[in-house]
Amino acid sequence: MTNVSLLASLPSFPSAGENASFVIVGFLFVLLTLALLSLATLLIGQVFKRLEALEAREKASPPPAPPAPAATSEDTEKLGDHLLPIISAAAHLALQGRPHRIVGIKPSSHGWAQEGRRQIFSSHQVR
Repeated sequence: MTNVSLLASLPSFPSAGENASFVIVGFLFVLLTLALLSLATLLIGQVFKRLEALEAREKASPPPAPPAPAATSEDTEKLGDHLLPIISAAAHLALQGRPHRIVGIKPSSHGWAQEGRRQIFSSHQVR
């Protein structure tokens, strides 16, 4: 019944001032509603950003690796002093600055000649 009494209180032919007040009140109501929706979406976005940052932190910190046996002086003599900084710089570039630790560098027991022979023998057909 309140709707009927509200409609009964409105004039049949509103004046220009009454029309302007209706338009202004309606416009302010729309602006308030849009501002509340904008605030709600902003808060939801912040929640998702924080969740994403937490997931990124968990992925970025890998579990500590078990310590590897230390390289002997014989191994480092075979590599030479100039290769250690080159290998560490290459690892830094390959990992794109992510945290890492080089625990040991050992020369490979297989040489380039052995790899070449393996490729040649694997290209021949066995009869």
